[in-house]
Amino acid sequence: MASGKNKFLGIDEAGRGPVIGPMVICAVLVDEKQERKLKRIGVKDSKKISPKERERLAKEIKEIVEDFELVEISPQEIDGESLNRLEFIKIKEMYRKYKPTHLYIDVPTSPRGVKNFCRDLCYDIGDSALEIIGENRADEKYPVVSAASILAKVERDKIVENLKKKYGDFGSGYPSDHRTVNFLKVKLHKKKDLGKIVRKRWKTVSKIIPPVEQYRFPDRRR
Repeated sequence: MASGKNKFLGIDEAGRGPVIGPMVICAVLVDEKQERKLKRIGVKDSKKISPKERERLAKEIKEIVEDFELVEISPQEIDGESLNRLEFIKIKEMYRKYKPTHLYIDVPTSPRGVKNFCRDLCYDIGDSALEIIGENRADEKYPVVSAASILAKVERDKIVENLKKKYGDFGSGYPSDHRTVNFLKVKLHKKKDLGKIVRKRWKTVSKIIPPVEQYRFPDRRR
């Protein structure tokens, strides 16, 4: 990285809430000129644009940015650690890979936890020259985070579609989706092995199958 040249790293995720499927974290690296180009193409929070528009923007983003990284966090990983901790670890890894001058994060905590999250991250990274900008809904405000949001969402949507081809149509995968809940009720009561795609710690699963019963499912991690 050339001395004195600002590099902006934006990080966001897709898929924190679903009971089915992975979470995808994305980091996008840009310089000042590339950031202006992201503004011109109209990047925004991925949840506020249609799937077709997201796919179109994703292609443009990949052509504009200096680099990007997509990391898939499996349901097994999510069952073994808190989401906030997982994101904290991945953010540090992404920073170390790119060494930006500015780090923009859509912080996954509650509003009251944002300050502590950023403080702890700053302490762990140990780079006094790094400027960390962490906020809730940062994808609505900073183009580099919006771009990360879009790439993460498009990638996760592809993964979900592939899972549906293998396991059947489970809807959106979110606990609020009746199709998802019905899918789980049918499959879990039939003792179908969904260990690779279902987050067993989610209340949606424990309401259907008591935690003690979950241990009877085959564990493919061994």
